Amino acid sequence: MLPNALKTLMTAAALGLAVSVAPVSAADLGSYVRPPVATYGVACEGPEVQTFPSVYLGHFAGGASQYSGPGGSIFLDWRDEKLCFPSRRTCNRWVSSMRRDFHHPEGDYTCLTIR
Repeated sequence: MLPNALKTLMTAAALGLAVSVAPVSAADLGSYVRPPVATYGVACEGPEVQTFPSVYLGHFAGGASQYSGPGGSIFLDWRDEKLCFPSRRTCNRWVSSMRRDFHHPEGDYTCLTIR
């Protein structure tokens, strides 16, 4: 026979394991928030843009979909963002990082020279 403290510990561990493998519901997917992507750009309306020797407008539109299993719901995290960058290289780096994380479904992306 097991002591009472050991029985209680084993029961708690079994309950914790049962809860951790519970199926995901649609409500759980609705509260999922992807961490922000590191950027080097600033808002185009900001005063920092005036100090840039050249300005590139980076635009990205794309998404990441997650499925909750067969017959389940679909959660789509869609992004449509515009930032200004001081160089084409930083703009392209930002677009590449966004495309890597948000490419299902594919959207639109560009780095446009403003000045």
